[in-house]
Amino acid sequence: MSAWPTGICGCFSDCGTCCCGTFCLPCLYGENTEKLGEGSCFGNCCLYWVLSLLGCQCCLAAGPRGRLRAAHQLGPSPCGDCCTHCWCGPCAVCQEARVLKHYGVVRDHAAGPYRADHAPTQQVAQYPGPQFMAA
Repeated sequence: MSAWPTGICGCFSDCGTCCCGTFCLPCLYGENTEKLGEGSCFGNCCLYWVLSLLGCQCCLAAGPRGRLRAAHQLGPSPCGDCCTHCWCGPCAVCQEARVLKHYGVVRDHAAGPYRADHAPTQQVAQYPGPQFMAA
């Protein structure tokens, strides 16, 4: 397991993401899940908003965080995925957005599903998702 490329409280390293997370957290969550290939931005945004009214958005957000961690071999930091979203939800969503930017995962509506900005050939590629090792 490696360390996260950005800390849980590193919001000010990317003020745009920090502002989006502060003023429209469900929208940022929706963008993150769409980049991960886990449904539409609008659908996940609405679901996150409804569950946040009930105080259980952490149950929804823990899954994508765990898959993001697995895909990039990141350790459970600062604690487990559900606990991180329960106690530090806005910071966790912002951290995940910064990690997706760090690894170059962007949504390219014109070119197709997903691509990495830093890829030398700029080929369209599906986000790899979690990589599980066979036991």
